[in-house]
Amino acid sequence: ILCEDTREKILNEAATICVDGMGEELLKKKEFIKNEFKDSYLIDQIIRMQHKAIGSKNYSRVSGANVHTQNIQSYIGATTELARLTRVQRQELGKLFMKCYVQANDSQVDAIGVIPGFNEDEMFLIITSFASDRQNRADKLCIYAHALYCHKNLKKLIAIATEADFGQEISFDVFILDKIKISNCKEFLDAKKAWLKLVDSELSEEE
Repeated sequence: ILCEDTREKILNEAATICVDGMGEELLKKKEFIKNEFKDSYLIDQIIRMQHKAIGSKNYSRVSGANVHTQNIQSYIGATTELARLTRVQRQELGKLFMKCYVQANDSQVDAIGVIPGFNEDEMFLIITSFASDRQNRADKLCIYAHALYCHKNLKKLIAIATEADFGQEISFDVFILDKIKISNCKEFLDAKKAWLKLVDSELSEEE
């Protein structure tokens, strides 16, 4: 997939050499693509920001967790998976992101969203949070991710958390659980039992 500035340049250059109205049609198509897939560009933004991330030494404090939520290796693994998504797939994930953002701001409570992945035994987890402490937000994401991974017997889970209030400052916690073994699944499952039932119910309604 071409990055936005390259795609913009190519479309504009193509429009200048098209004849017999083809240039106008190309520009219309360009605007249609932008509007139709506008939520997908949020995923592009996450990818760009993660490429600049240097990680943190303040790794997850969650007991029994199989991932360091803020180190560079977890960023690289998750961002690589996001970069593999097609424009249509990014749109679906972006729509979930915006749904969580709206829900959180309407209720003034953290919002959590889950959708099946685009491959077998894969899911995406999104959290938009009002947590003032980023470490607490990362820990929350870690607990929910491990609970969902165990509950659904997944092979891969991409988890993302960000501020519920999109202001000038924005950050993302992104990590991946990929074919890992979690020895203390019961602890995570018990901790989020009510939420996992809600997830099952919502996913069944969507099928």
